[in-house]
Amino acid sequence: MVETDSAHRANWLPYLVDILRSRFGLVTTDARLAMVENAAARVASELGLPSSVHLLPLLRDGSNESDAVRCLLKHVTIHESYFFRDERAVEGLSTLILPRLVEQKRRERRLRIWSAGCAGGEETFTISILLRTLCDVDGWDIDIVGTDLDREVLVRAREATYSGSALRVCGEAELERYFEPTGDRRHRLRSRFREGVRFEYDNLIDPAPVGPAGSFDLVMCRNVAIYFDRDGVAQLHGKIARHLSADGVALLGVLEPRPTDLLVAADGYEAGLPLYRRSDGVSIASRRTLPPSNPSPTARESAQVTRLAVEESAKTRASLDAAIARLRPSPVPKGIERARTGTKAAAAPASSPDALARARALADAGDLDAALDAATASIAAAPLDEAPYLLAALVCEELGRDEQAEALIRRVIYLSPTNAEAQLRLSLILGRRGESEAAARAMAEARRLGIARGATS
Repeated sequence: MVETDSAHRANWLPYLVDILRSRFGLVTTDARLAMVENAAARVASELGLPSSVHLLPLLRDGSNESDAVRCLLKHVTIHESYFFRDERAVEGLSTLILPRLVEQKRRERRLRIWSAGCAGGEETFTISILLRTLCDVDGWDIDIVGTDLDREVLVRAREATYSGSALRVCGEAELERYFEPTGDRRHRLRSRFREGVRFEYDNLIDPAPVGPAGSFDLVMCRNVAIYFDRDGVAQLHGKIARHLSADGVALLGVLEPRPTDLLVAADGYEAGLPLYRRSDGVSIASRRTLPPSNPSPTARESAQVTRLAVEESAKTRASLDAAIARLRPSPVPKGIERARTGTKAAAAPASSPDALARARALADAGDLDAALDAATASIAAAPLDEAPYLLAALVCEELGRDEQAEALIRRVIYLSPTNAEAQLRLSLILGRRGESEAAARAMAEARRLGIARGATS
């Protein structure tokens, strides 16, 4: 007699969770167990297995290259990206990072860049576009490597053909300058920007070298570490450090845990850019740099705020410090809506109730910067608790920083897929940006989750 999946659920589901954590560093909170369970069911169906239980021997005996493991990763990883993502990062690459690297490497005329967790190649190709349009690198040996855990998205990256949300911030001028239309509202990146770009498989918590042996002058690894546990983050940062050249820099995500020991802040750059170098390396700022340009009013405002943020960083700032530093001064609203949290992940450490209460009180009083400070401290203490992320997102919305708010909201959804309020906030943000279809989908999901929650309460 064959036992049912439900009879084995207590055994096989934790095993799947452990596979994702131990092999790939991916954290599964209690709120995401249903998602993993559904993914297992889809994998079993795609592989023609009778039930999810029959995945166990395939996962146990198979390597990371096995069809079962690869299929599972396809259903549990997130590949949301788009060209020119994060205005602040694009500005930093355009005006500081790439020009300085090119100046530093001008004698040898060779530059190596690694885009880690590249998804469909949007970030990797964005770097290529910026480098070839803003810097004099004609005739250079350019090697840009994009890596990802999912081989299927790497196939799409090599095709370099995009549509829809991947081009969400590209206007007609950008589409004409950088892409060629292929029909069906799809566009392929022009050959000039594909030169020197390649894509390889890589598991970021595996210490094995990425692609060919050697070091990189720039490593981009953004919106990756937020999905790892503490050990996974440490392994990731260690791998980045091992693949950085002595003068190389790594640009990480503004909402991610800050590195320790092996990576240290890179000096000589505008505060607020989450740039790091090897702790034993030579600061790129010690080499010849480009003459400073006159900053725009926006840049001056940002620099003023970020300098203040850096002075306070040793006290309370952790994964959100760079994000807060980017906020420009704005009129303080009378008050801000209190954050209502969704279902908490029982296995995740909860934020301090006192810290969250203080953050909400500060927000209600209109002291938004202090509220973000308190929310940041809560995130640093409990990075797997969605509540402080949601509160920080609400404050960012009040400050008009929708891009930061969206990143925070997506973190909430990752940690707690049944959080109806997060879907509602996402819908509002997407609607303000003019993405009506995506906003409608998020609103429909918010309503569905709200109805489901009401039916079970």
